[in-house]
Amino acid sequence: MKTFTYFFTTLVLTTFIFSFAIAKEKTIPFSEKLKYHKEHSTKDKKTKEKIGLSFEFKPAYFHPQDSTFRDIYGGGFIALFEINYAFHPHFFFFYENGYFHKKGKIDLGRKRISTSIIEVPLSLGFGCNYLLRPFLDLYAKFAPNYVYTRTKVPPPFLKNKVHEHTGGVTLGVGGKVTFLRYLLIDFFFNYRYDKEKIHDLNSDTRFHAYVGGYEVGVGVGGTF
Repeated sequence: MKTFTYFFTTLVLTTFIFSFAIAKEKTIPFSEKLKYHKEHSTKDKKTKEKIGLSFEFKPAYFHPQDSTFRDIYGGGFIALFEINYAFHPHFFFFYENGYFHKKGKIDLGRKRISTSIIEVPLSLGFGCNYLLRPFLDLYAKFAPNYVYTRTKVPPPFLKNKVHEHTGGVTLGVGGKVTFLRYLLIDFFFNYRYDKEKIHDLNSDTRFHAYVGGYEVGVGVGGTF
């Protein structure tokens, strides 16, 4: 229910911003539009592709890759924030961090143990983009990542430890729609590969689990 609420709020906000942009565009006098197009008509197409900074808030749905993770916690809302610097018409650097928190249940025979998990993924990498239309960019990106994970389990399971630091890889694709020159909407899909070592101190068992997965969402932001 919370995930649906987050996405419904994001959809309403995105629709409002887009509708406002269209209404605002209609109020611009024709003489100003003509002047703007004349100023930019002589420029090369590559110069229209933005070079500079952009900032985004990117709410998304996180679908864990690991089946045990899904059985205990399921998927849910993850909040992402990205800073992007385009240093070339076709290439950019980006930094992205996120926050995921979810409660779950562990089945132990007739008992169901409450647990919770927090994930904070950080990615720093580069990408390339292609200007499909003056207002639409398609992009792909790659980055090594770091994930901080914290789990909580009530007594008598407090000795069950999870290694809290994991390294992996982030891959992403998407499309950005720019309007009012400085605002953007980002439709994106990310895949995070993160394999974590787990050590159960009670049974002295060591095994691996995947704390990464798939992220699908719509971001909003601005360019400078």
